[in-house]
Amino acid sequence: MRLAAGERLRLTDDDKWIRVTAGRLEVYAVTREGTSFHQIFLMELSPGEAAFPALDDFGRIDTEIYAVEDTEAESFSFSALPPEEMAPLMRKWFAALAALPWLRLLADRGDEVLRTWPDGTALRSKETDSAALSAAFAADEGIFSMLAGVRFHSLDRRLSARTENRARQKQRLVDETISALLGEERIPATMGARTTPGWMKPYFSSDARRRHSGCRQRTSSSPTIS
Repeated sequence: MRLAAGERLRLTDDDKWIRVTAGRLEVYAVTREGTSFHQIFLMELSPGEAAFPALDDFGRIDTEIYAVEDTEAESFSFSALPPEEMAPLMRKWFAALAALPWLRLLADRGDEVLRTWPDGTALRSKETDSAALSAAFAADEGIFSMLAGVRFHSLDRRLSARTENRARQKQRLVDETISALLGEERIPATMGARTTPGWMKPYFSSDARRRHSGCRQRTSSSPTIS
């Protein structure tokens, strides 16, 4: 298999993986068609290193390779090589995934599966049995795909929140612009009702109003001096 510089290829066959023989590849986890597009950079591959399919049980994520330069690679099925040759490639794959900051954080918090990825113990007990090795790899790869899906969902939620906030800001700007053009002033709700200052309240008490009313009556009944 040959990839020209800049060419991309998705690993959509769950039974096929590739190993670089010449050149250099970048590997990404990407969302499948029909969903909002996201991608996460996973690692860079040099000759002798391998990339594996996502094995996503939910059908939302693929592994995609990108040729940084003209690259040659071999494609294999999971049963094509003996487990003793496959296991080191798989462990190196998981070690590279575990180096991602967001996954390393989970591993540092004590996740039992993720802790086996960076230290190289992942899959070590399955090195002599091809079927057991493939099953164990599929289980761990499925965990990665699930975590990547959660991360993509979180990105969607943050994007939606930012979009809604921008829409509110835009509407407020439009409202204020229209008010300014019409010569209107938007008065805050707290200024809509007038309140009596504390020092004036005695003058507006019921007793004060009665005294004031009586004063006005006496004044109106007083004789007029001519």
